[in-house]
Amino acid sequence: YCNSTYQSASQALSDAKSAHELRIAYLLGSDGTNTMPESSMQASVVDAAGDNVMKLDPLGTPDSGTKTSAQQIALWNPDLMLFASQRAFNTLPTRKPWKSTAAIRSKCYYKVPRLPYNWLSSPIGPNQLLGMQWLALICDANGADADDADAGNAGTADENRIDLKACVAEHLEILYHHKLTNAEYKQMTKHALP
Repeated sequence: YCNSTYQSASQALSDAKSAHELRIAYLLGSDGTNTMPESSMQASVVDAAGDNVMKLDPLGTPDSGTKTSAQQIALWNPDLMLFASQRAFNTLPTRKPWKSTAAIRSKCYYKVPRLPYNWLSSPIGPNQLLGMQWLALICDANGADADDADAGNAGTADENRIDLKACVAEHLEILYHHKLTNAEYKQMTKHALP
């Protein structure tokens, strides 16, 4: 399961990246200024999905990221923002300088799913398979939506999108011996889907 999921998710990420490479910021902490720098183990899924704008030397503890400033993040002007903290997701998009970024202006920002664990980085392990599938869907949807708007073909990208609910159900069944319910899926993906 892990090998085949990794291969298919890697291909989906590669396809989304080659079709429309997005500048991505993966942000941690309640103030959103802890980042997962490019090429760190915790940023490997983000690095595979697009251009990780966090061009910083890894400092601090791996799971808490490297500290930067809101002003620096605004200067990097990511196309897509991924918030690990619910508080940051709820409060930062309406504040300066966050609201001036391309991601916030185009509503391309999401809360990283955290059940049963963070899907992108903490801890590093099998839940990153979910993160790969989720991020491939997010990148494809946001890049395709931008392409469709330019071409006047809104909605055509739906045919190739990942069935994330089926992926999550399979993951939980195989690795946790748990049958996913609709309520659990909604809770997991609240603020996480296009």
